[in-house]
Amino acid sequence: MKPLLYKVISGTTYGILWCVDRLAYALCWVIGFVARMTKWAVANVGQFLMKILTPNQFQEAVEQLELEAQQSELELLTSASELKEHALELGQWTSSHTEALETIGNALMNECNWEEQNVHDWMRRMVESIGLTYEAGDPDQ
Repeated sequence: MKPLLYKVISGTTYGILWCVDRLAYALCWVIGFVARMTKWAVANVGQFLMKILTPNQFQEAVEQLELEAQQSELELLTSASELKEHALELGQWTSSHTEALETIGNALMNECNWEEQNVHDWMRRMVESIGLTYEAGDPDQ
């Protein structure tokens, strides 16, 4: 009788713990979803109110953000040009140059919203302008 009682107690305990775990996971998901939707709603209401009540200041802020994005893009392109000139001064292209160029390319995609193909086309033109060949893709494949 005791072995059966032990199995019932252990099985029931495991089942209850499993249910508590799933319930906690579901509650966390619901809380996260509600928080995301609340943040989205507050941001959109705030943007709407700024657009309606203070259109001049809102437009200035939008223009400022656009200028900052353009400045960031120009800084990345300048860094790439400096990287190219450094490679020309050394007379060789090193793995450090490749890593830096990949970092610049990723920043152009992630921060400046460049399309991946545009980044590869730009990088190809830059690398080939100094007499090297450009191969897009993962070298590990």
